[in-house]
Amino acid sequence: MNDETNTDRRAQAKPDTGETYDSEGSEERVRGVIMGVAAMALAVAVFVALSYGIPKGEKAECIKWEQQAREFPNFYLTKWQDEQCIANGIIINATIK
Repeated sequence: MNDETNTDRRAQAKPDTGETYDSEGSEERVRGVIMGVAAMALAVAVFVALSYGIPKGEKAECIKWEQQAREFPNFYLTKWQDEQCIANGIIINATIK
């Protein structure tokens, strides 16, 4: 390219506003970067919620079932409930059906 035609567009001022040529695109770039960062933050938040929230919920269910097993003499667990509680380190003294 020719040096005369390849001028620094950022230095070209708009005649009526005094803004540089590149200022319109930079707002869009900033918005794009902000949206990208926000999307990544949301993905991290979802990952953390799934990593820590679900196991806590499962453990809370097991504690509830453990209390119910003590209160109700005919209380029983299904196989998946027993496996869930064993995986969370909670052993429930109940019949498995």
